[in-house]
Amino acid sequence: AQTLIDLNYKITTGGTDNHLILCDLNPNGITGSKVEYVCDLVEITLNKNSVPGDISAMSPGGIRIGTPALTARGFKEEDFEKVANLIHECVQLGLEVQSQCSTKKLFEFKEKLQRTKYTDKLNMIQQKVHDLANKYPKC
Repeated sequence: AQTLIDLNYKITTGGTDNHLILCDLNPNGITGSKVEYVCDLVEITLNKNSVPGDISAMSPGGIRIGTPALTARGFKEEDFEKVANLIHECVQLGLEVQSQCSTKKLFEFKEKLQRTKYTDKLNMIQQKVHDLANKYPKC
């Protein structure tokens, strides 16, 4: 959570008092649905989630990040910092793709993201995810 805060994300949960982090992406100008989709493509599992102030649950403004799966594999604090930075890379890629869209529709975003132009960036982030995950046993 602190790494995300340091990267200028708004953490609705205020920190990591429990096993999850709720990150409000509204100030960043991207929806949780879009970030969830980018993360899925690079094999980071998190969930889109409504946050206070959202108008519609159909377009949630946040993401929910759970820690139990990673702690069960033995991730330490420095590993979670790397995860936060990988999520940040996904958000930045999402913002780049979104800037190329003529609408804010999720289907257009997905279509643009799957174009060859972004394949290298997705593969690069995915390789970093694999490199980190492969240091630990699978549950």
